[in-house]
Amino acid sequence: MPIWRAFLAILIGLLGTCDAATVAASSPKTLAAGPMMTRESLIENTKRFLRKESVKNNEAIDEERGLKDTVEAARIAALKLNIPFWLVTGKETTDVIKILKMTYPLIDHKNWKVLKSFVKADGKLQHSLYPVGK
Repeated sequence: MPIWRAFLAILIGLLGTCDAATVAASSPKTLAAGPMMTRESLIENTKRFLRKESVKNNEAIDEERGLKDTVEAARIAALKLNIPFWLVTGKETTDVIKILKMTYPLIDHKNWKVLKSFVKADGKLQHSLYPVGK
């Protein structure tokens, strides 16, 4: 008896999905709209040449920004190479601020990332030399 119930449930499920598919296919909205009548296809087929010159200018600006970002990243990486030397020579945070010629507010300064990396490395060094709780 349980096998017949399972078979009947599967049969009802299949018939229910078949009816939904045929109803969706026979809907008047889907039959009236052709494949080329959709808004997306009309937009894709339309050639638009608005502001063509500004696109070239934006590409040039993006290239300049990429170059500036690359130079800035290289400058910061070069300064970060000094961090191990500063740690070995025992420089304090105030000494590094003077070396980097930073002025207040420090967060807005261009060398803030270097100082933040130095403070993090110095904290790790101090924690390894003087562990707390052991």
